[in-house]
Amino acid sequence: GDANNYINASWVEVPKAERKYILTQGPLESTMSDFWLMIWQQRSEGIVMLCKCVEKGVDKCCKYYPASADEVIRTDHDLQVSFVGASMTKDYVVRKLRLTNRIGCGDSEERIVTHFHYITWPDFGVPDDHEAFLKFLNTVRSSGCLDADNSVIHCSAGIGRSGTFCLVDSCLRYMESTETPVTFHQVQEMLKEMRRYRMGLVQTPDQLKFCFCAINHAMKKLTFNGDVDDDDDEDCEVE
Repeated sequence: GDANNYINASWVEVPKAERKYILTQGPLESTMSDFWLMIWQQRSEGIVMLCKCVEKGVDKCCKYYPASADEVIRTDHDLQVSFVGASMTKDYVVRKLRLTNRIGCGDSEERIVTHFHYITWPDFGVPDDHEAFLKFLNTVRSSGCLDADNSVIHCSAGIGRSGTFCLVDSCLRYMESTETPVTFHQVQEMLKEMRRYRMGLVQTPDQLKFCFCAINHAMKKLTFNGDVDDDDDEDCEVE
């Protein structure tokens, strides 16, 4: 096909957690049409966006989604994206978008896609607040879209923040299904497994530490068969 018809996306599978995600880089003007085509072809019901379009004056991602009712995004593949509605907290926006495929002969098919946009996570950094991040993750999880194995997760490169999000989600999912807490070693093992599908997931030691702290934080709210060691929270302070 077209030399440009390529999107840097990978399936990342975590069998232990019965999870499968599509991780990708943030769409650029040149890849936006292919990005929406992938959403259509994979029947994705959810998109998790973990970056802003511009951070510290640098373009990270094009604005590939409509943010109000008077905006419509048209792509090269006869797909059109329109705005249905949105709700907002100080850390994230949840948008409902309508994806319409004009099949020809005046026919069209449409689907609703939910766009979960986390807006307070610095590039190469970690969120300031575990609670806010876990609340966002919980919002995505309770929508059910992660259970469909075809949700699209992206930041700018689709490895650091995206890897962090998926690692925390997978570990929580694993703990809930096995009813056992995870150790730091198990978190590292799960990350190694995920990196077989996409190199470089979780980019910095701070991001890995943040994952473990967020998992630890969430673990305290789960009930397990055995006792959980109540780790001293001091280890988990994220600068």
